[in-house]
Amino acid sequence: MSTQAINYLEAITHIPPGATLRLPLFSWEDYERLLAELGDDYHVRVSYANECVEIMSPLPKHEAWADAVLRIVGEITRALGLKLETRGSMTMRSLWHRQGAEPDTCFYIQNATRIIGKETLDFSIDPPPDIVVEIDVTHVSTTKFSIYATLGVPEIWCYNGETMTFRVLMGTAYVIVLHSQALPLLPSTVIAQWIAVSKVEGQDAALDAVRAWVLAQSPQR
Repeated sequence: MSTQAINYLEAITHIPPGATLRLPLFSWEDYERLLAELGDDYHVRVSYANECVEIMSPLPKHEAWADAVLRIVGEITRALGLKLETRGSMTMRSLWHRQGAEPDTCFYIQNATRIIGKETLDFSIDPPPDIVVEIDVTHVSTTKFSIYATLGVPEIWCYNGETMTFRVLMGTAYVIVLHSQALPLLPSTVIAQWIAVSKVEGQDAALDAVRAWVLAQSPQR
């Protein structure tokens, strides 16, 4: 690793929660070495595009709200009999395009069977997550949208602490939609309502509300 990258490691370990560090003029090779040096247990989000590394240190509520989204989606997919494979904040990167990003969480529904049992994914042959989730409370994730578009991520969910926005990839850009592409039954508004319930009444109450909602949407037999 270059001396520049080594020096940045010390700075990264001292990023306060909620802060973002941007490092311009950073080579792809140093980006990959930086990820290797950080290892698998680091608690920052690292993205790379246009020879610039961006490192964000998440707040505890990033993790809590991302986990709440995963629990909600898990409840929905189980109720509907759909497969779900979660991959957390895994690194998605393309050597060909020299871009990479890490969401707050991500998961597979439509392509779940294609990645079951795979410990590592090669995005030159494996599909990107069907949905990536960004918690936008200390930073704006729109700077990462072009990276996700290049990687072919079909759907992004953004939660700002109050509202949830669904975006789907149309050509090379994301457009806001009212319902999920991967879960057509699901509008963005109810996700935000369930997260609000979890904040006040706890996750069990939120999941009870999810189950009741899914049951109400199901056709009567």
